[in-house]
Amino acid sequence: HKKLLSISISIVSSVFLVALVVSAATTIGTNIVTGGTVTVGSNVLSDAHNTDTLGTVAVAWHGVYTSGTIYAGSVSSTGMSGWKDNDSDLGSPAVAWKNIYASGTIYVGTDVRPEKQNDADLGTTAVAWNDVFTSGTVYAETIKAHAAMAIGGGNETVAINSSDWDISATGVMSGIGNITTDGAYTQSGTGANTFTGDTGFISASSTAFSAQTDIFVGTTATTTIKGGASATSTFTSGVEVTEASATSTLHIGGTGVTGAGGCIALGAGTGAGILYISYDATTQQLVTSTVAATCY
Repeated sequence: HKKLLSISISIVSSVFLVALVVSAATTIGTNIVTGGTVTVGSNVLSDAHNTDTLGTVAVAWHGVYTSGTIYAGSVSSTGMSGWKDNDSDLGSPAVAWKNIYASGTIYVGTDVRPEKQNDADLGTTAVAWNDVFTSGTVYAETIKAHAAMAIGGGNETVAINSSDWDISATGVMSGIGNITTDGAYTQSGTGANTFTGDTGFISASSTAFSAQTDIFVGTTATTTIKGGASATSTFTSGVEVTEASATSTLHIGGTGVTGAGGCIALGAGTGAGILYISYDATTQQLVTSTVAATCY
């Protein structure tokens, strides 16, 4: 039966009602069981702080709709969504949630930002994220690796653009300073390789520079091959001086040479070659030196 209560009443036992309309202060000391609707024109208050429950685990309310705020000491839920799409907040800047734990996926439709500049971390060294996938740009002041780090996966090109030096997506380096290698330096390609600088190649090793094919040294200027003051330059095959001119010369010795001077030492061998020393267009002669019997 439907009861219309317009005065203050007190119910001390369980009452089953089809519908209940309360328009004045009503105190209920036990349960209300109704098969209809309970309409309240004011607040629904507990008679003691932190003692009453709205529903139970076995018999729960289906839906709770509110256009204001629900204040709760803790929230446990198997599913939670806003009343309207893109209209509800989880906490506020003034009263924020402390921690959010999720064993599934958190989907966001906008940015994830820290509350303060340079004050929050994404993961920790003890509990780190596994992978971070992004199709945009990652801006970082410092990148540190605690294990082996690979840049690129072999699917796309990688370019480095700094304020001082660059490596293009095709591997062209510019602005590079010194290059120190633990192994051999390998140069490939069909283009000419140009090395510039005041000192060129310098090494303490006796095999600092070697080539398996022809070596072209110099252009139109004089080419000088030098050794130490008491060093000997050795050619294990032969030396050929050629030029598209009749004035090509091989000059051994000089005014600054003492002792053997411009001596050419000839040793015994099986070769059939001839050494020509030309002083003019017609004269060919070989003069014996007084320094050694084999020196001319």
